[in-house]
Amino acid sequence: MKRNYHKFLTYLGFGYHFIGPISMLSYLPVNFEVFRQVKFSSLIFVFLSLILFLHIILINGIIDGIALIRFFWGFLLFYILFYKNTDLIDLEKIILFLCSISIAEVILINFFIPAYYLPNFPDQSQITYFAEAGSYQRPVGFASNSSISSIILLSMLSILNLNPIKKIFVIFTIVLFASVTSIFGLILYFLINLKLKSIIFSFILFLTFFYSLNNVAQIEFLISKVSNDYINLLIDYKLFLFRENFPYGNIFMGMPLNEAYQRGYGGDFVLMSFFQFNGVLGIVLTGLFISWNLNKENWKPIFLMMISLLHYGSVYSLAGQIIFGYFLNLREKPVKEF
Repeated sequence: MKRNYHKFLTYLGFGYHFIGPISMLSYLPVNFEVFRQVKFSSLIFVFLSLILFLHIILINGIIDGIALIRFFWGFLLFYILFYKNTDLIDLEKIILFLCSISIAEVILINFFIPAYYLPNFPDQSQITYFAEAGSYQRPVGFASNSSISSIILLSMLSILNLNPIKKIFVIFTIVLFASVTSIFGLILYFLINLKLKSIIFSFILFLTFFYSLNNVAQIEFLISKVSNDYINLLIDYKLFLFRENFPYGNIFMGMPLNEAYQRGYGGDFVLMSFFQFNGVLGIVLTGLFISWNLNKENWKPIFLMMISLLHYGSVYSLAGQIIFGYFLNLREKPVKEF
């Protein structure tokens, strides 16, 4: 009975952009598992983490401080929840369900209702989210962002042993998000497997994606996204964000939120935003925590999610936090205390 209760509350996290704050109840199961499941042997890690969290609260206030900690470090709570308990959720059922509602979203917003009618879309003023009349309207999915939703699906796909029909269903859904980030992620996923049929499939996938675009302008736009000029522009832009938003004077544990308001955030360079508010200490703690839990069972999804941080923050969405905490607990051998 208790496990069913925990499952139900955990699943609520995937509906954050549909049902709003009530999905925060997905954090509750941690309260029942933390003392029973987790025995941290690394006192230094815990001590430094608490120091960092206390610093964030002190310089930002309780409300904003907790919000920042929840956003950047919420995956730790789900790591605790899934510690020696990865059978709490059924990843295959989750990915098939998320793909199903994503396809339903595509049908709704392209044939029946305007996209801004759905609760996971922003209001009409955010014009970059909406396609021109007569063009394909891509979904934003359960994470309210096309790139984040598709990367989360891709990371789950990378560790699941699905039958061919289900795998094609998931890949088809990812392509429907029409995200350049996820398309490149798919190519990377196929290349990681180092199988000839996967490389051939990736080539076919690219051709299918190109032909699915319904006008020349969209094709030219996509080609421009992979051009040498665009890549150089993107690198220059990330370097610009790094210079402009560098937390000078707060490099060890990050800057306060009000200072970031004045100077600017990392934009879509979410890893830069993490550095702004958590500093070098946050980077080191995250790196250590991931390295302690990285193994041959989970390196693929973790790699895909971490690479995506160079653009959007798939790890920091609520659904991403749940999945990332789950991935960090995957292993063949019994868990060693760290």
